[in-house]
Amino acid sequence: MVIGISSAIALVLLARNLQDWRSPIREQMTDLSTGASWVAENTSPDTIVMVNEPVPAYVHVKRKTINFPKNDQDLEQYLNNQEIDYIVIAPPLQSPKSTELSKDAKQIQSQMENSPDAFNLVFQDMENNVSVYQYNEQ
Repeated sequence: MVIGISSAIALVLLARNLQDWRSPIREQMTDLSTGASWVAENTSPDTIVMVNEPVPAYVHVKRKTINFPKNDQDLEQYLNNQEIDYIVIAPPLQSPKSTELSKDAKQIQSQMENSPDAFNLVFQDMENNVSVYQYNEQ
């Protein structure tokens, strides 16, 4: 009886492992390393980065990460107060993955595009809808 139950459990676990091998979870979720890896490779270690997913993005960016402003705060005032150097605009962490930006990310990106003197686009991955902007404090 024990061998039969153990064998059934082993088969279920084997089937699940094969499923994970054929379709890894990393291919089903948003890739936070896009954009964040660029920042990690091209900026100084004391850089402060604003991202929509600060805790999970920290693993890839390896820099201090700050969340997007809340409650319609003034973007440039928020960036100056937090001493932010770069902004990563990317789709939110979710499964299944999507390239659609959140409402907040769209709003922030629109504000940045309306102030080209303050924001320089330094990296863009159109396939994953990820952009990195450098903030030039005004």
